[in-house]
Amino acid sequence: MKMFYHFNTDIIFFYPVLFVDFILVDCFFVKNVGNIFKL
Repeated sequence: MKMFYHFNTDIIFFYPVLFVDFILVDCFFVKNVGNIFKL
């Protein structure tokens, strides 16, 4: 039970960080793909 609670708190703590990383990586990927298709 303690492990499960610790796991949940880790997910809640890291979720915003993962979400921001996903947005940054997604924007970076879209920008690079756009540059490739322009060329």
